[in-house]
Amino acid sequence: MRLAEKANRHGPHDAVLHNVAVGYREPQRIETGDGLPHVFAVNTLAPFILAALIETPKRLVYLSSGLHRNASVDLDDITWEKRRWDGTEA
Repeated sequence: MRLAEKANRHGPHDAVLHNVAVGYREPQRIETGDGLPHVFAVNTLAPFILAALIETPKRLVYLSSGLHRNASVDLDDITWEKRRWDGTEA
């Protein structure tokens, strides 16, 4: 929330680029204090929450790698609690 407050003080912004990429080298599932996978919290939740808290920019851009192309989606296990951990797929 402090980052959003700082961004809002310096805004409005023409564009905000979200470029996060952690986890593909994590050999095991690392949890946040909330019990969520570190990869999910940083790569998915953080950009979403930041975008919701800042003043709406003219453009909002999300960047990603191509790692998702080789991953399988399991919407019943988005927190990787039931499957064997794979940092690249997570």
